[in-house]
Amino acid sequence: MNLNCRPNLVSRGQLKYDSVRGSDFLLLPERVVKLNKTGALILSMCDGKRTITEIQDKLKSHFRSGKIEDDVVTFLNRVAEHGWVKMSGD
Repeated sequence: MNLNCRPNLVSRGQLKYDSVRGSDFLLLPERVVKLNKTGALILSMCDGKRTITEIQDKLKSHFRSGKIEDDVVTFLNRVAEHGWVKMSGD
């Protein structure tokens, strides 16, 4: 995966926080995906404007961790395989 790609949540997908359950969800037609906090944060930055590198940098500053680059790429590869995000600039 090219780190200059700009992931974008698919138009039919919607991120929602359920305050009753205290959980983040990705709502898709005929599917609801429960997300952990990190997954929800990554997907919230998939706006088609930020590159993968910019998302990684933002997460590093948020979590104050320097070892997340591979985790972000793995997560984005997985959600792209499911068709939940599209990559531009490949």
